[in-house]
Amino acid sequence: MLLQFPKFVPATAGAVALLALTAGCTDQDYDLGNLDTEMQIAVNELTVPLNLAPVKFESMVKLDDAECIKVDADGNYVMIQDGTFSEEIIIDNITARPTAEISLHQQQMPLAAGQAADIVPARFPFSYENQSDMQKYITRLDGGKVDFNMEISLKLNDSHGAVRDYSVNNLAISVPKGFSGVYACPDGTASTFGPQNRTAVFSGTARPDASGTCVFVLNAKGIDITAMDSENVDIDYSSGHIYFKDEIAVAGGSIAVDGGASQAVRQGQLDISLDLGALTVNTLTGNVRYDLTDIERQHVDLSDIPSELADPETRIRLVNPQIYVRLNNPLHAYGFYGNSGLTISQVRRPGQECYSATMDGRIRLLPTAGAQSFAICPDPDALTVMPEEYAGATKMTMPGLENIVYGDGLPGSLEMYFLSPVLEEHHVTDFELDHNYGTVEGSYRFLAPLAFQEGSRVIYTGTESDWDLGEDDELEISALNIDAALASSLPTAITLSAKPLDRNGDIIEGTEVRVEPEVIAAGYNGDVKIYLTGTIRNLGGMQYTVRLEGSSDHTPLRPDQELSLQSIRATVTGKYIIKDNDSDK
Repeated sequence: MLLQFPKFVPATAGAVALLALTAGCTDQDYDLGNLDTEMQIAVNELTVPLNLAPVKFESMVKLDDAECIKVDADGNYVMIQDGTFSEEIIIDNITARPTAEISLHQQQMPLAAGQAADIVPARFPFSYENQSDMQKYITRLDGGKVDFNMEISLKLNDSHGAVRDYSVNNLAISVPKGFSGVYACPDGTASTFGPQNRTAVFSGTARPDASGTCVFVLNAKGIDITAMDSENVDIDYSSGHIYFKDEIAVAGGSIAVDGGASQAVRQGQLDISLDLGALTVNTLTGNVRYDLTDIERQHVDLSDIPSELADPETRIRLVNPQIYVRLNNPLHAYGFYGNSGLTISQVRRPGQECYSATMDGRIRLLPTAGAQSFAICPDPDALTVMPEEYAGATKMTMPGLENIVYGDGLPGSLEMYFLSPVLEEHHVTDFELDHNYGTVEGSYRFLAPLAFQEGSRVIYTGTESDWDLGEDDELEISALNIDAALASSLPTAITLSAKPLDRNGDIIEGTEVRVEPEVIAAGYNGDVKIYLTGTIRNLGGMQYTVRLEGSSDHTPLRPDQELSLQSIRATVTGKYIIKDNDSDK
């Protein structure tokens, strides 16, 4: 605001007579060069022109410069911050390998051309464990589809080396409990499997390859852990470690040497070996619980708030602030439910008290397609209008959220935590592993209408400078009184205080400024008086402080709300000091 005083010219009759007298009686024998020509003119309640433009809230607190503060469709200020989050749903497959090398089995047998000799049963104990820990998402492993190769090799030797003119007939192999699948057969054989005795029989005649070896391959495609002996299986779900053991046995069959001219019986040796490959579980029958660890922490940045709101004396309690959350359920087709808690905390400098708030209950994500929305606030019953993106959101209660920016100035940021977000434990059958099931995609919005509760306080300090008090004359003020009619459309009470400034912008000490009424109520329409007293020279302006106090009616703040002063009457008491040191000597 611009305060301009008129420039005064002393023209009283006594002054005129005095000037005339001194002009006519000049004695050249007197040196008047050192005569003090300073004149003081008393000023008593001199009315001066003063015009003050209306002060709007948007100029008191420059919210328009803050990215996190917007004007909504109704013209009200709202604090708003949006964010997104996501997490892919992938559960790795399980791979186990033998824990030790399996020993070669050897047996002696008589070899006679054209005659068959029975194979003595041979057992091969083995054990498996997973090479990398099973993910904790798997809370129960009953079985699934697997890839598991078991290769049985038979090789016949005599004193001259490898025998190639023989055949293996009706080889029977006992398979471990819990495994089922298909079996690769050498030429000339066909396989059958008896689930009751878990025996695969290669009926027919198999002949060796060029190296003299007959190879029989068993490929298990399924595993049922519940059918295994419990003492042979150890699964630690907390660590993800899997261990199981069993045995594979050659249960029967015979070796026949081809007929020839010689019918002599010679001694032979049959080598039987077992080669086990990796066991990979590709689908899961059991229970899955998927913890969503990537979305747990979300950052709400408030660093661009106006300096008036960051003032350490600022205290703000919001009226029914809201957190909106929207997310989808990628595993809805499998019947999974989801849930999460939610808390939000201030981030401040070390040593400062930080407020936080936690939601009652937990967000409940249903097994349905599409996004699901939730509206979280202290008073859900008072929430009647929601943003379009979150329309129809399920209402949740978060006590204490109204204090989330309360403290010594606004916090620089907020941290929002989803507490143990999870797709709940659910039983699945042939649930594919090492498969991308899609992404949990979500968004959130922190939305707080700037309507302040009782106990809130916003401090704004501004200055009015460059007051024009004349160029040459110096005014010494002992009192400056301003009477005006004040109209306030602010929804909060305000307290005014002020300090005078000199022409350099420095505060003039030793003065008193009093405002009546000291507290101006919300919507006030009446007189206001400002009294400034003390010895003041070089008055150049005023520093004023406005305190906005929270009210109980919770009316939102708007940029067009204002303070206006009308019918202003300003009076000055003091004296003008006029110096004229440029007189002719």
